[in-house]
Amino acid sequence: MEEERIYLWPGYLIITTIVFLTLFFVLAKVTDGTSFDQSYLAKDISLVEQTLFVSPGEVSFKYNIKQGEDRFNIDIGDGCLIEVNLKDTSILSGSKSRCADNKYIFVDYSGKNDYDYLIFNKTSTSLSVTGGYDEE
Repeated sequence: MEEERIYLWPGYLIITTIVFLTLFFVLAKVTDGTSFDQSYLAKDISLVEQTLFVSPGEVSFKYNIKQGEDRFNIDIGDGCLIEVNLKDTSILSGSKSRCADNKYIFVDYSGKNDYDYLIFNKTSTSLSVTGGYDEE
């Protein structure tokens, strides 16, 4: 009986090694920057939008989206769906996040315009999101 257990140990070690290597490669892929940055950017924009909408008074906020290399498309669509994906890839491959879908939030922004920053303007009755370019 004990001899059978001795012969099973190499199998256990091989299976354990395969499982840990698979987990390592999955974690390395997730944390390589691309998918993490996409998810972070989508969630950050939605949180900025929600925070500004519930803040008292009038606020104007400029959110820089050209930090470092220019590699993401950002699209804020109907229903306050924020989609972030790599340039020259399908929008389906990106990260998505939702902000508070509200009839007082007006979005005049599309990632196809290749803006340098987002402009959030909050008045006492509404919040508008537009894009802007750096003056060069």
